[in-house]
Amino acid sequence: MKGSKFFALMISSLLLVIAPLSVTAASVQSEEESAKQAVVNYIDAINNKDADELAKWVDDSRFTSPDEQKKQYKELFQNDEFSSYSIGDFKQDGKEYDVTIDLTRKDSGEVNTVTLPVVKYGDQWKLVVVGEETKSEQVKLQIQKDREENDKIELDKNKIIKPQASAIANWDFSLTKNDGGLYSRTTAYSTSSFNMTGNSVTMNGWQELPGTTSGVSLVYQIVKKGFVGDDVYGEKMLSGRYRENGSWYSFSLSKSGLAPQTGLYIKISNSSGEHGAMGAGNAYQ
Repeated sequence: MKGSKFFALMISSLLLVIAPLSVTAASVQSEEESAKQAVVNYIDAINNKDADELAKWVDDSRFTSPDEQKKQYKELFQNDEFSSYSIGDFKQDGKEYDVTIDLTRKDSGEVNTVTLPVVKYGDQWKLVVVGEETKSEQVKLQIQKDREENDKIELDKNKIIKPQASAIANWDFSLTKNDGGLYSRTTAYSTSSFNMTGNSVTMNGWQELPGTTSGVSLVYQIVKKGFVGDDVYGEKMLSGRYRENGSWYSFSLSKSGLAPQTGLYIKISNSSGEHGAMGAGNAYQ
């Protein structure tokens, strides 16, 4: 009899230990399933062309307002460069998750891949888009060609463009150093989108680290803001100190491909982990 009571007591003790572990495991599994479902909901909203539903499942810092965000999404439904989006790997990263998304290009069938964090905001999981980049093989070749040619960057000492020229884009930025943080302000965009009919734009502006004589290195790109990142059409790195009240830079930034493109932006990125940068400028066609 005593043996039976002792056995029952042992079983009860084990259940008390196992039960919390089971609840914790179930909770973790439930959180992962909820995070995955948020990604599924986002991809479904792309396929269903539902801008309002898209905005519910993403934190997209590239836009200054929900209205601008939804407007861009609606335009993308008509001219997206990708025909399909599929979910790849899904891995836990601390209290968050990382999801890999495969994008298939309409024109070439190339597959580009981006990895996005999935973060919990209150009770809801969302994808976080901060400007991950995709590049077609054609664009990669064009960028490499531009680097090899090493086009000369000329100073615009008078900061004056021909009177008949009008800017198609302008930008004004203050970037932080790149510390690897998810929400570091290491990128900036032109204040509005523009259309291109030619194959290049002329970039004029200034960039510097105020209070020092040191130069900075920034990457200037022509991009289209997509559903999961920025699709790059052209790129050039500019190094040096071009003062706001001194000599400005002037260089040509090429776009890959001959076809006109709509809804493009100038994107400026700082990869330095040591310092930030300030600047402004305009693009002309």
